[in-house]
Amino acid sequence: MGYSKADRRAVIVLAIIACCIVVGIVLFGQREQSMVQAPLLPQEIFKGLKVSKNYKEYRTYKPYKSYKSNKKNNPYRSYQYSEHSNYSDYSESSRPTKFSNLTIVDLNSADTTLLQRIPGIGSNIARWIVERRDKLGGFYTVEQLLEVRYVEPTMLQWFTVDTTQIRHFRISDLSFSEMSRHPYIGYEKAKAISNYQRLYGPITDLEQLRATTIFTDEELEKLQNYIF
Repeated sequence: MGYSKADRRAVIVLAIIACCIVVGIVLFGQREQSMVQAPLLPQEIFKGLKVSKNYKEYRTYKPYKSYKSNKKNNPYRSYQYSEHSNYSDYSESSRPTKFSNLTIVDLNSADTTLLQRIPGIGSNIARWIVERRDKLGGFYTVEQLLEVRYVEPTMLQWFTVDTTQIRHFRISDLSFSEMSRHPYIGYEKAKAISNYQRLYGPITDLEQLRATTIFTDEELEKLQNYIF
């Protein structure tokens, strides 16, 4: 069976179109490859840069100077050293001078600066002593200092107590939060006292408080110095 002249022309046209498509794909693919370049390797980045043994040429290309080479001229380093030295000088100059001889200090009126003059007492212990005194309402004996962290028995010889400065209170006048903050009452006993007073009325004296059995005799012995 033979092909007509029109069929042969159609086949030739289709062949030409197919060849054009193949050539176009090949040429377009090569163009895309030429546009995408592979990333440079580190050794290629510095290709052509001649680095001598003493690294003089290399240092000219570094964006930042070496930290060690700029140690003396670095303003930040200078600030750190000056700040540290100034802080040290400030601490030394502002530190209270210790008593050289035994000096008796009133425990209920001394501030933190005076307390720090006593050998063995630094700023932290002095602050804790004042905080304890404020919560208690004052000290009634120097032995109470042993309830403060890091206070040694040898420190007690430096103190006396003026009991007239103690703040006294009535249990019935205290709020729940005030009772909770007192070192000799605390949260649990404050809750028990509040429940008792809600059921039986206000507690007006120490004997009535003793009858509640909320406190032991030892606890009441401490607390009675603040109740009136």
